[in-house]
Amino acid sequence: MQTMYLFPQRERDYARTDQATETARRPDREEVKAMAVMHQDRTVPTGARTIYVLVCLAERAARWTRRRSLQRQARRCLARMSDRELGDIGLTRRDIQRLPDWF
Repeated sequence: MQTMYLFPQRERDYARTDQATETARRPDREEVKAMAVMHQDRTVPTGARTIYVLVCLAERAARWTRRRSLQRQARRCLARMSDRELGDIGLTRRDIQRLPDWF
């Protein structure tokens, strides 16, 4: 085991290991025995992050599916219109076929 000194008078309590030049015991420090310590500073567990990513992907897939459904519905609606009705809104049958995917 290694000797460590705690510094409680500082803003953040932390431990510092003995160095070769500083072996004398000081009265303002409390001597403790060091042990193996593992710190986990993550605010979110890894499993929660994975679930969040999966939920985001599922939401994105649902939005894409809904958008494609609305696009097909709009194209079908335009295709059912007569040439005169399409002309009234400034479209032709050829324009319906050439509509971009984002429409």
